[in-house]
Amino acid sequence: MKFSNRINILLWCMIASAPSIVTFSTYADSITTPIEGKEASGSSQQENSSPADKQLLEDTIELHLRSTLDIFKKFDFVLENLAQVINNNQIRGCDKAKALDHIKMLRYNIFQIQKSSALMNDQMSIKLLNVLFAGFADHVRMLIKNRFIELPEPNFDSIIKDTVTRGTPSFEAIRSDIAANEKLIRTIESEANRIGLSLFNRAYRRVEKFMDDYQVLPRTGKILIGALIGYVLISRIPGQYIPDKEDIKNLGEEKVAQLMEESANSWLTRLQNFTFGPNVRVNQFGKITNSNWAKTPGWIEHYLRSIGIADLAFPGLITWGLFKDQISTTFKDSRTWTEKKWEIIRSYLRGGPVIRKVDKWDKEPTVRFKDVIGKDHAKDILWRVVEYIRDHERFDRAGIVPAAGYLLAGPSRTGKTYIAEALAGEIKDALEAQGITDKFNYIYFTAAEVLQFGISAIISYAKQHAPCVLFIDEIDMLGAQRDRNAQGLSELLTAMSGAMMNADNSRQVIMLAATNAPQNLDYALLQPGRFEKTIWFTYPTVAERAHFLGKELEKRAILTVDTNYLYKLAQETDGMSFEGIRSIIITALQYARAEGEVLNEMHLERAFDEESRLIIFEEPRISEQERKLIAIHQAGHAIATMLFQGNQAVAKVTICPVNVKPKEEPVWMKYVDEKEKQESVEYGKIFTVRKNDAASFSNRDELIAQCKIDLAGHIAETILLGNTGYTYHRHDNQKALAMAKYIIFRGMKESELPKEQREKLQREAFDLLKQCEKEVADLLTQHKDKIEITAQALEKYLSLSGYHLELIMEGKPLVKEDASAQPTEAAPTKAEAEPAAPAA
Repeated sequence: MKFSNRINILLWCMIASAPSIVTFSTYADSITTPIEGKEASGSSQQENSSPADKQLLEDTIELHLRSTLDIFKKFDFVLENLAQVINNNQIRGCDKAKALDHIKMLRYNIFQIQKSSALMNDQMSIKLLNVLFAGFADHVRMLIKNRFIELPEPNFDSIIKDTVTRGTPSFEAIRSDIAANEKLIRTIESEANRIGLSLFNRAYRRVEKFMDDYQVLPRTGKILIGALIGYVLISRIPGQYIPDKEDIKNLGEEKVAQLMEESANSWLTRLQNFTFGPNVRVNQFGKITNSNWAKTPGWIEHYLRSIGIADLAFPGLITWGLFKDQISTTFKDSRTWTEKKWEIIRSYLRGGPVIRKVDKWDKEPTVRFKDVIGKDHAKDILWRVVEYIRDHERFDRAGIVPAAGYLLAGPSRTGKTYIAEALAGEIKDALEAQGITDKFNYIYFTAAEVLQFGISAIISYAKQHAPCVLFIDEIDMLGAQRDRNAQGLSELLTAMSGAMMNADNSRQVIMLAATNAPQNLDYALLQPGRFEKTIWFTYPTVAERAHFLGKELEKRAILTVDTNYLYKLAQETDGMSFEGIRSIIITALQYARAEGEVLNEMHLERAFDEESRLIIFEEPRISEQERKLIAIHQAGHAIATMLFQGNQAVAKVTICPVNVKPKEEPVWMKYVDEKEKQESVEYGKIFTVRKNDAASFSNRDELIAQCKIDLAGHIAETILLGNTGYTYHRHDNQKALAMAKYIIFRGMKESELPKEQREKLQREAFDLLKQCEKEVADLLTQHKDKIEITAQALEKYLSLSGYHLELIMEGKPLVKEDASAQPTEAAPTKAEAEPAAPAA
């Protein structure tokens, strides 16, 4: 029987243990009869106990149960961290997929235990939980010891049976088990942090951490540089006075002897003697005057000075000026090469995954079409290439050879490079299926490398390494246009001229290029025989984003996030790439790791607020009056959005400062002055999400609704405060007027219309604006109480989710579960859903 089924049977037995404990010999066989007389005395005692004693017993059981469940929570956190380490290839030798599946199975059963804990209200259940944890802990310690190479299924039959047959345990025994398990979880945490690391790896990590924390190398370098400067300065100090014949003749022996004695006793001479030794003697011209100079530390410098090498300083500077560029380039290349090699060595010393060479252009494809989420249109087109290579004769005889050049066009981070590698992987598999075991290469070049080496050399390199897929990223950066780089365009056209599929699989060169600005390419590049097929890429849909979120969490063995919340997050990440969504998950994991908790919806929500919404979670640095005005203004927008029920739904509203990221200029932006365009931070914002995954087309009614929503902020201020602050979000009215003009003018430019017609339509647009103002004022007046509640909640909590606004609109009390812990965060929007059981 599967281990998950055994746990379910055990939980059923523990839940059914009051008033009589049910036991079982093995999970796989059958549940045995209750233990006779085990609970009878306990039941009679409870019946005769006073209500105070019963309450005390229940509180004691609850206290011990909570302590036990805290241990399981810490254990689940350890398992999540182990999954991250395995997913990051930090453990050599283990089967990554099987190890992660095993951790998923363990985490799923821990989730089942935590979910059923509310029904465990007796001492035997708590005892069994502690015994079960000890079994889990021993099992995981065994996995850590063998580095997840062997993955046996846990079997706790004997220890569970022995525990149950002993009868009801005392609270003292339970406390002893809890203390032992708390010590055990600390041991597991320590072992999990060291998994895959040898004694040498741990020692190296400690030394490296010590050197980084205390900046040993920079400080040592500063000390050495200071010592060198001091050494040079001291060497310039004249040594002890040594007279020559002229001095003795002119000054006399007594005066010379006095000068020599004064020089020998001076602090300068003592400093130089201490630095270079007592055997060095120099005269006032810096010349060495004794024969023992070779035995002293400063002999090299004194020797160079004595033979006049210092006179070559000026010619040396000229030489350096002539060759400094060549020397600097050589040094940079050597430094880059050394840094790459050092990273490989360092990774080995730290016990991490071995870093392969990254300076090779030909790479082993590691992904396939099945690994690419969505992009069905691109897969269909490129699959023809795979089919041609698999069986080219049925294409050749019919004269329907597919293209050999493809242009992948679309915004950045939409999967162009990923699908190029997937194509190489599929072709490799197709060749291997035919018995062709020669290596199929995936060759990747950036535009900078193409400019550096030349397109002819790149094509020649690809042909030498055929069969291959040649991928050039950001090809528009080559400037291959007649008016910019005619020579480069000519070379590219010549190199690609006549590029066709070859029936000889050993000489296949399939060219792919990526760009997010196809309009910058010369038209000649898009002709047959070159990049004749353009494949368009867009940002992922809601379903694709939800699939990606689930896949990313699953491969990290995270099963505790509500699937409903994942779909909600997928809806709110409209316009984001998979890389952007992955960054949200990474940030959420950082929050979870820093707090010592398993990943949950709150971590993902905070990460999404930080990465996508760009909310700065801090108390607004404004006065109470301004805070109230902002809260009312944003409440007006939010309530109006909820009332009009257009194609947009409120995801979150906040009065916190928000970073303004640059976006594509909307229709109304041409009516806004430059000062508004340059704002980088704004106070308060409402975040909406489309209710469906259709294109952002809007009819007249939806545009009018948007116009009313833009006006709602200032109108709400007028209703609640009696006046309005137009200096706050003054572009709201500008947006509303621009929208009214857009509706009345029906997209036509004002400047292209006759004056009389233009003035007539302008009056109609203004009348429409005034009508919208009146309708919004009437509607918001009817829901004045909703605006007040929303504004007060925003002042208190700073942010509200769409779920909280629904509660307000339905007249239900607003409960923020996390308000005391973190007032800037919203409470979870959905109840936790049970994750699917992992496959055996």
